[in-house]
Amino acid sequence: MANLLLNFPPGPLDRYRKLASFDWKQLSLFLNGEEFLNYRNELYKEMLKYPVLLDQTEETPTLNELRRKTTQKMFALQSVKNNVISRTNCSYANRIFANSSTIYLIDPNTTVKCLSSDFFTNAIASMGTERHWHFIESSSKGDVWLMKEKYSQLPAKDASTQWR
Repeated sequence: MANLLLNFPPGPLDRYRKLASFDWKQLSLFLNGEEFLNYRNELYKEMLKYPVLLDQTEETPTLNELRRKTTQKMFALQSVKNNVISRTNCSYANRIFANSSTIYLIDPNTTVKCLSSDFFTNAIASMGTERHWHFIESSSKGDVWLMKEKYSQLPAKDASTQWR
């Protein structure tokens, strides 16, 4: 258990942590399980290898820049998830929860983009037939998202004609 959860860095809350009547590491292990914690740690270690995921700027980006960065992060996270899944053995439910909770901590925008991508693919997979398989493959590869990103660079129409 000692290697699953690291101690918090020293800080002003140390005084209160020493007064706690329970061990937070044992509580986390009980609530989440060893499989979940191992997978989440591997996911986090893999995320640290991708600089695009760690990009934090003070400036507020333009909407197109935010979309571009979020899409880049979505594809980087897909690589991260595939790399971690290939070398770990974790149940599907734990993987989904660990992926979404860890991604949300890094960037909430990317979490929403990843969930919408998965939702789109899963909706076609569950409601479609074999003739729809090329849509599922295109979505899984990111072709659908790349087209959307390409068209999002077009100049916006005025509000009165945009939704006609």
